[in-house]
Amino acid sequence: MPNEGGIYRNCPVMIYDSNSGTLIIRAVITAHYMSEMVIVVSDEMKEVERGTRLSLLIIYDGGVSECNGIARGFFDGTREITLFNERQREGRSATRHVLNASAVIRSLFVDSLRHPYQPPLEVVIENISSSGALIVTAVMEFDIDNVLELNTDIGGHSAALFAKVARKQVISDSVIGLGCYFIFPEQSAGE
Repeated sequence: MPNEGGIYRNCPVMIYDSNSGTLIIRAVITAHYMSEMVIVVSDEMKEVERGTRLSLLIIYDGGVSECNGIARGFFDGTREITLFNERQREGRSATRHVLNASAVIRSLFVDSLRHPYQPPLEVVIENISSSGALIVTAVMEFDIDNVLELNTDIGGHSAALFAKVARKQVISDSVIGLGCYFIFPEQSAGE
Protein backbone atom coordinates (compact mmCIF):
# COMPACT_ATOMS: atom_id res chain seq x y z
CA MET A 1 0.00 0.00 0.00
CA PRO A 2 1.32 3.47 -0.81
CA ASN A 3 1.70 6.36 1.64
CA GLU A 4 2.23 4.43 4.83
CA GLY A 5 3.23 7.62 6.69
CA GLY A 6 -0.24 9.00 7.38
CA ILE A 7 -1.12 11.32 10.24
CA TYR A 8 -1.50 8.48 12.77
CA ARG A 9 1.84 6.76 12.11
CA ASN A 10 3.81 6.35 15.36
CA CYS A 11 0.82 7.48 17.44
CA PRO A 12 -0.29 5.56 20.52
CA VAL A 13 -3.63 3.79 20.23
CA MET A 14 -5.88 2.02 22.70
CA ILE A 15 -7.93 -0.71 21.04
CA TYR A 16 -11.10 -2.04 22.66
CA ASP A 17 -13.54 -4.81 21.76
CA SER A 18 -16.66 -2.90 20.59
CA ASN A 19 -19.05 -5.47 22.04
CA SER A 20 -17.59 -5.88 25.53
CA GLY A 21 -15.70 -2.59 25.91
CA THR A 22 -12.68 -4.60 27.09
CA LEU A 23 -9.25 -3.13 26.41
CA ILE A 24 -7.43 -5.44 23.99
CA ILE A 25 -4.13 -3.59 23.69
CA ARG A 26 -2.25 -0.34 24.09
CA ALA A 27 0.01 -0.12 21.06
CA VAL A 28 1.69 2.20 18.58
CA ILE A 29 0.45 2.55 15.01
CA THR A 30 3.28 1.44 12.72
CA ALA A 31 1.63 2.55 9.45
CA HIS A 32 -1.41 4.56 8.36
CA TYR A 33 -2.74 4.25 4.83
CA MET A 34 -4.96 7.30 4.56
CA SER A 35 -6.51 6.57 1.15
CA GLU A 36 -7.68 3.12 2.30
CA MET A 37 -8.50 4.23 5.90
CA VAL A 38 -6.28 1.45 7.26
CA ILE A 39 -3.85 1.43 10.19
CA VAL A 40 -1.32 -1.25 11.11
CA VAL A 41 -0.31 -2.30 14.65
CA SER A 42 2.13 -4.85 16.06
CA ASP A 43 1.75 -8.61 16.39
CA GLU A 44 0.33 -8.35 19.90
CA MET A 45 -3.13 -8.55 18.29
CA LYS A 46 -2.64 -11.94 16.64
CA GLU A 47 -5.28 -13.52 18.93
CA VAL A 48 -7.99 -11.12 17.68
CA GLU A 49 -10.13 -12.76 15.01
CA ARG A 50 -10.49 -11.23 11.57
CA GLY A 51 -13.77 -9.31 11.36
CA THR A 52 -13.83 -8.37 15.07
CA ARG A 53 -15.46 -4.95 15.57
CA LEU A 54 -13.17 -2.57 17.46
CA SER A 55 -13.28 0.85 19.14
CA LEU A 56 -10.08 2.86 18.89
CA LEU A 57 -8.77 5.87 20.75
CA ILE A 58 -5.80 7.39 18.90
CA ILE A 59 -3.68 9.99 20.68
CA TYR A 60 -1.70 12.37 18.50
CA ASP A 61 0.13 15.59 19.30
CA GLY A 62 -2.59 18.10 20.01
CA GLY A 63 -5.60 15.81 20.28
CA VAL A 64 -7.40 12.52 20.47
CA SER A 65 -9.42 10.78 17.74
CA GLU A 66 -12.09 8.20 18.44
CA CYS A 67 -13.22 5.86 15.69
CA ASN A 68 -14.45 2.35 15.08
CA GLY A 69 -12.70 -0.32 13.11
CA ILE A 70 -12.71 -3.90 11.93
CA ALA A 71 -9.76 -6.27 12.35
CA ARG A 72 -8.43 -7.33 8.96
CA GLY A 73 -5.66 -9.72 8.05
CA PHE A 74 -2.61 -10.62 10.08
CA PHE A 75 0.54 -10.27 7.93
CA ASP A 76 4.23 -10.54 8.78
CA GLY A 77 3.64 -9.99 12.49
CA THR A 78 1.25 -7.04 12.08
CA ARG A 79 -2.52 -6.59 12.17
CA GLU A 80 -4.36 -4.32 9.76
CA ILE A 81 -7.46 -2.47 10.97
CA THR A 82 -9.94 -0.71 8.70
CA LEU A 83 -11.21 2.54 10.24
CA PHE A 84 -14.72 3.91 9.84
CA ASN A 85 -16.84 6.62 11.37
CA GLU A 86 -19.89 4.72 12.59
CA ARG A 87 -20.03 5.27 16.37
CA GLN A 88 -22.00 4.02 19.31
CA ARG A 89 -22.03 6.63 22.04
CA GLU A 90 -23.00 6.64 25.66
CA GLY A 91 -25.17 9.55 26.83
CA ARG A 92 -22.31 11.99 26.20
CA SER A 93 -20.82 13.59 23.16
CA ALA A 94 -17.87 11.17 23.30
CA THR A 95 -17.34 7.74 24.86
CA ARG A 96 -15.02 7.62 27.88
CA HIS A 97 -12.28 5.00 28.05
CA VAL A 98 -10.46 4.03 31.24
CA LEU A 99 -6.78 4.86 30.77
CA ASN A 100 -5.03 5.23 34.16
CA ALA A 101 -1.85 6.47 32.46
CA SER A 102 0.89 8.55 34.04
CA ALA A 103 1.35 12.01 32.60
CA VAL A 104 3.11 15.24 33.48
CA ILE A 105 1.91 18.82 33.41
CA ARG A 106 4.72 20.83 31.82
CA SER A 107 3.00 24.22 32.06
CA LEU A 108 -0.08 25.94 33.42
CA PHE A 109 -1.64 28.81 31.46
CA VAL A 110 -3.51 31.42 33.53
CA ASP A 111 -4.93 34.47 31.77
CA SER A 112 -2.79 33.67 28.69
CA LEU A 113 0.42 33.62 30.75
CA ARG A 114 2.52 30.45 30.71
CA HIS A 115 3.78 29.17 34.08
CA PRO A 116 6.19 26.24 33.57
CA TYR A 117 6.49 23.55 36.24
CA GLN A 118 10.09 22.70 37.16
CA PRO A 119 10.17 19.76 37.52
CA PRO A 120 6.99 18.84 35.63
CA LEU A 121 4.03 17.93 37.86
CA GLU A 122 3.15 14.22 37.82
CA VAL A 123 -0.55 13.40 37.38
CA VAL A 124 -2.72 10.47 36.25
CA ILE A 125 -5.10 10.55 33.28
CA GLU A 126 -7.87 8.39 34.74
CA ASN A 127 -10.11 8.32 31.69
CA ILE A 128 -10.05 9.86 28.24
CA SER A 129 -12.33 10.47 25.27
CA SER A 130 -11.96 12.20 21.95
CA SER A 131 -13.05 15.47 23.56
CA GLY A 132 -11.35 15.48 26.96
CA ALA A 133 -9.99 13.69 30.00
CA LEU A 134 -10.29 13.31 33.77
CA ILE A 135 -6.94 14.18 35.33
CA VAL A 136 -6.24 13.19 38.93
CA THR A 137 -3.72 15.15 41.00
CA ALA A 138 -2.79 15.99 44.57
CA VAL A 139 -2.18 19.64 43.64
CA MET A 140 -5.20 21.74 44.55
CA GLU A 141 -4.15 25.05 42.93
CA PHE A 142 -6.00 24.65 39.62
CA ASP A 143 -9.01 26.78 38.71
CA ILE A 144 -11.74 26.51 36.10
CA ASP A 145 -10.50 27.80 32.68
CA ASN A 146 -6.81 27.11 33.47
CA VAL A 147 -5.08 25.46 30.50
CA LEU A 148 -2.72 22.54 31.12
CA GLU A 149 0.12 21.49 28.82
CA LEU A 150 0.32 17.70 29.29
CA ASN A 151 2.70 15.01 28.11
CA THR A 152 1.89 11.33 28.37
CA ASP A 153 3.58 8.15 27.17
CA ILE A 154 1.38 5.38 25.81
CA GLY A 155 2.76 2.37 24.05
CA GLY A 156 6.26 3.86 24.03
CA HIS A 157 5.19 7.06 22.24
CA SER A 158 5.02 10.47 23.86
CA ALA A 159 2.08 12.73 23.06
CA ALA A 160 1.57 16.39 23.92
CA LEU A 161 -1.96 17.58 24.73
CA PHE A 162 -3.48 20.87 25.82
CA ALA A 163 -6.52 20.64 28.09
CA LYS A 164 -8.73 23.34 29.58
CA VAL A 165 -10.14 22.74 33.08
CA ALA A 166 -13.95 22.70 32.90
CA ARG A 167 -14.73 21.29 36.36
CA LYS A 168 -13.09 20.21 39.61
CA GLN A 169 -14.20 17.39 41.85
CA VAL A 170 -12.83 16.57 45.29
CA ILE A 171 -11.90 12.90 45.47
CA SER A 172 -10.39 13.05 48.96
CA ASP A 173 -8.81 15.60 51.30
CA SER A 174 -5.62 15.50 49.26
CA VAL A 175 -6.73 14.49 45.74
CA ILE A 176 -8.83 16.28 43.11
CA GLY A 177 -10.12 15.32 39.70
CA LEU A 178 -9.96 17.86 36.90
CA GLY A 179 -12.54 17.42 34.16
CA CYS A 180 -10.87 18.90 31.09
CA TYR A 181 -11.59 19.26 27.40
CA PHE A 182 -8.91 19.27 24.74
CA ILE A 183 -8.02 22.43 22.85
CA PHE A 184 -5.66 23.09 19.99
CA PRO A 185 -2.18 24.34 20.94
CA GLU A 186 -2.69 27.73 19.29
CA GLN A 187 -5.71 28.27 21.59
CA SER A 188 -3.74 27.50 24.75
CA ALA A 189 -1.83 30.74 25.09
CA GLY A 190 -4.64 33.13 24.41
CA GLU A 191 -8.18 32.22 23.57
